[in-house]
Amino acid sequence: MGSRLEQQTKVEPILPLWSAAYNHTHPKDVKKIHAEYIAAGADICTTNTYRTLPGIYAKAGRSHAEAYESFSHAIDAVYQAIKEADRKVYIAGSSATFEDCYKPGRTVSDQFLADQHGTHMQWLADAHVDCILLETVPCARELKIMTSAVRSVGKPFIVSVTVDENGNLRDGTPIAEAVRITDDSNRVAISINCSPILHADNAFNKLKSEYGGPIGVYPNGLKEDEILGIDDACWPFEKCHHGGHFVGAGLAWAQAGAQIVGGCCGVGPEDIAALRVALSKQFGIASIESAGRMIAPALAAHALHYDHTHHHVFGG
Repeated sequence: MGSRLEQQTKVEPILPLWSAAYNHTHPKDVKKIHAEYIAAGADICTTNTYRTLPGIYAKAGRSHAEAYESFSHAIDAVYQAIKEADRKVYIAGSSATFEDCYKPGRTVSDQFLADQHGTHMQWLADAHVDCILLETVPCARELKIMTSAVRSVGKPFIVSVTVDENGNLRDGTPIAEAVRITDDSNRVAISINCSPILHADNAFNKLKSEYGGPIGVYPNGLKEDEILGIDDACWPFEKCHHGGHFVGAGLAWAQAGAQIVGGCCGVGPEDIAALRVALSKQFGIASIESAGRMIAPALAAHALHYDHTHHHVFGG
């Protein structure tokens, strides 16, 4: 969402708010981009709430009220886009780490993080999203705190981590430890996101051997890993890959057992559309509705009743 907003609006993001800033200035574009990914075939949409923690707004000299206003605009945008699409699309409420996900060494006190994530998880629960997405988590310390916060609101949740070239979390934590510390009856899947395809593939192979539940993979569009983050002026769009490489990876993960596949920064609706076509041809998924049996029971009943023959596409 964030990289797409920057591309479409031609407006540089306000840091450290990044994608959240557009909720104030370009709410119609947020809705439009959701609609583009839905039209492309995505059946899980991620809310544009990634940088809406109150403390992140405080770092930018903004108020708690402005953080919630941004959050509310983001929630409105995804609901409006889905309503106009007139078909079932699941909403994953995005909740990010407080500090830059590419620099896991930066952090604040445990209590501060607990307060921040507790507030944000409650906002997402009150917004009635289908599940809460602990997104782009690079380190065990904050993953533990985020998991505790999401447990307190009783919503189903997906854990999604960003990884290094060895397939470990960016602080070096093995993927097996991420599985262990997030164990909960409301955890409906574990995913890898915002990592280059090769790094995500390393993590996926490790995750398969450590975790028997549903797995998701939605890499970013970079060909090689760079130390990027909220201190950088822009995303290097010229280094993003599209088309066959992304589609081939997504199809391979689905064939190997991944049930949620899609894209993160630098992956556009055209890539999601191509992936949806490839999945449809390979697995005979004629429509989004026919694929909807995999995640719905888990999100509705908080139980892991998955149909392992169906796959979901993450986008927008």
